[in-house]
Amino acid sequence: MSGSYTYEAFTRSGDEIHGSIEAENESEVRTVLGQQNLLVMKVNQIGGDSLAKKEFNLRKKASVKDIAWLARSLATTQASGLPVYPALAILARQRAKEPIGKILTRVHKKVGDGASLTGAFREESDKVGELSCAMIEAGEVSGRLDESLEHLATITESRLRIKRKIRSAMMYPIVVIFIAGSMATGMLTMIVPQFEEIYSQLGGQLPLPTRIVIGLSHLMIKLWWAYPLVLAGIVATVVQFQRSPKLKLKWHKAILKFPIFGKLIHKAAFARLTLVLSSLMNSGVGLLEALTLAGNASGNMAVAEALQRVHDKVREGSSLAAAMKGEPLVPEVMTELVSMGEDTGTVPSLLDRYGKTLDDEVTTAVDGLTSLMEPLLIVVLGGIIGSLVVAFWLPILNAPKLIEQQGG
Repeated sequence: MSGSYTYEAFTRSGDEIHGSIEAENESEVRTVLGQQNLLVMKVNQIGGDSLAKKEFNLRKKASVKDIAWLARSLATTQASGLPVYPALAILARQRAKEPIGKILTRVHKKVGDGASLTGAFREESDKVGELSCAMIEAGEVSGRLDESLEHLATITESRLRIKRKIRSAMMYPIVVIFIAGSMATGMLTMIVPQFEEIYSQLGGQLPLPTRIVIGLSHLMIKLWWAYPLVLAGIVATVVQFQRSPKLKLKWHKAILKFPIFGKLIHKAAFARLTLVLSSLMNSGVGLLEALTLAGNASGNMAVAEALQRVHDKVREGSSLAAAMKGEPLVPEVMTELVSMGEDTGTVPSLLDRYGKTLDDEVTTAVDGLTSLMEPLLIVVLGGIIGSLVVAFWLPILNAPKLIEQQGG
């Protein structure tokens, strides 16, 4: 539709300009302005229905995936020489309808009003995390914002990769067990009653496995009302754990003691922690702040609590290696590497190597565990369903004997 359009754009030097233009549609506006070597941020038709374009801002937190995208994208724009202000606008427009896009829009406005990039992101720290703010601040202070953002992107992507692998390894058996339970429930509540009518015609005493299956079927049908209550109880328990730091801490301590998975989660937590700690130290963030941020980035409250105790000892004058020696959760190898690094001044590089080694070990362990669980869980699933099927057909196979018992 032909009409007048207003626009907001940036020159290649980073200057913001506003104006209006006559065009057939929004696409033509963008084409014309692009030919003028302008970066177009927003186009609105004069007299258009602006209310239809307004969105309710829930001010949601950015996900780890969003932070990784933001850090990588912003690092690229900085490395290419594009000023921060237009770069923020470009990135905000790319994700305009998503939480990260709304966050960037607010940051862009604050920077435009005169705030520093660090100050603007600090006001969004509850949405983007203290780690992101610390890395951005370190980059601004050192004048190496692109390098600091690259570090943030790398460690965030690593955290995301480890998190996905651990979740995948833990979810696989849960999904298989859920499928097995659902199939067993369907067979017990829908198929067994139909077989019962056949069994009643055969007469005689049914085999023990069949009697057990029929008893379970009666029980499940009779207690149908308990299913939603159990589900509601599970959901309420999970929500309560998430809302209560004390309960969450107890849970995080408990999962570190789980067979197989406990060691894997512990190793994954320290893989994230060491990579974050080395990146923060390389970026010039103070050791005390780096310890707190790295502990929080571990993803486990028990590990974060241990790192906070290390933080307190360092603040009181202890060396980092000495502070770590008293913590049972801190791997002995990590303590020895830090001790060596303090003697040679290479703590960040040694931690980075150790973190990458742990990352590789987690990947290998998860892949091996998944390969081992697949056939095992298939056997379990087949055993459950096979047992039910055998229990169904035993009376049919023994029909002559049951009829004989009835006649006798």
